[in-house]
Amino acid sequence: MQFLTRKARFTVILLLLSLSFKALAQEAKGALAQYEEIAHENPGCPENSECDAIMGMQMKNWKTLVAGFRNGDQPRALSEKMLQEFTTQKGWPSQFYARPEIRSTLAPILFSSSCALHNSKEPTLKLMRAEAFIKDVKDGSATIVKGNTEYKLKIGETIYLQQVIHHKPDKTQQIYWLPLGEKPLFIDGADLYTLVESEDFFSYLKSSSDGSWSLSLTPPGKAEDGLSFYYDQTEEVPCPEEAKKIPLPFGFQRTYCKSLPDKLGMKAGVMQYFWDCH
Repeated sequence: MQFLTRKARFTVILLLLSLSFKALAQEAKGALAQYEEIAHENPGCPENSECDAIMGMQMKNWKTLVAGFRNGDQPRALSEKMLQEFTTQKGWPSQFYARPEIRSTLAPILFSSSCALHNSKEPTLKLMRAEAFIKDVKDGSATIVKGNTEYKLKIGETIYLQQVIHHKPDKTQQIYWLPLGEKPLFIDGADLYTLVESEDFFSYLKSSSDGSWSLSLTPPGKAEDGLSFYYDQTEEVPCPEEAKKIPLPFGFQRTYCKSLPDKLGMKAGVMQYFWDCH
């Protein structure tokens, strides 16, 4: 490189380093894909889970889809369309609690729960952490898709989603159901917006008062300016008296409340949560 200027030599070195990093990244992705193939007897299934071939194939298809979203290899409008088509037909991969007997019906992906309360020696108290593709939660039942079969399972019998309750300024209440661990951003009318995650891919879930779910890549409201716009408006507050009278859902140990903003960041009442052990 003696005939190159110092600046040119520096540029060539940066280019070579960039190519090397890209090659290493490709090798790492390939190694991860190979590991996932052998991490479970059914490809696509999470490591250390109970998971059959149908769930494994469904998860594998989902991972392939979101890999394209994360890489930015396609126009955003196309990714948006593909996400909405997939989740409308198959649902969003959601975590919830389930009784062990669900093995004989839905047979979702199952893990041991890390909550001591859920690992009781008393069979009627035992719960497992589960994952499956949920389309909506209407009339007290979750619509779950596995392969080509659609199940409607009543919440509180064999499955337990995260229940959140909006205590409105006029003292009325509205119940919403969310995947475990997810927290709402804001409410717009009767629609609750929540940032949800699966396989390191983030999307926005709109939960309507009738139990409909819809997902989008487009940040709602002022989330495009940064999620802190809404999170900064949220703080733990005393629960209203009517919230204290609501029984704890099965598998949850205590309740607490946080302020909830509306689309414009104004106070829109209080959201009641239920704590499991995390």
